[in-house]
Amino acid sequence: MQSHINEVIEEFNKYRGSEIQAELISADNNMITIKFSGSFCYTCGLIDYFEDFQILLEDITKLKFKIESYRQLDVDSYIVDYSVI
Repeated sequence: MQSHINEVIEEFNKYRGSEIQAELISADNNMITIKFSGSFCYTCGLIDYFEDFQILLEDITKLKFKIESYRQLDVDSYIVDYSVI
């Protein structure tokens, strides 16, 4: 699954990279943790970025995921946990 996650990150960063970058923190068979950092467009809805990543993740891995939790690290970065459902 690691290669699929790297593909998702590359694809996400390709289209969202001017506002936000995704970086893999950890991954196992049931949970993926991603760090998002950047200038974000808060008026667009912060959660939209996390959901866009989830959609790409599901499209590429062919698995279903949910956002388990997210937390702000600082003004420009968040950690998001995705779990397989």
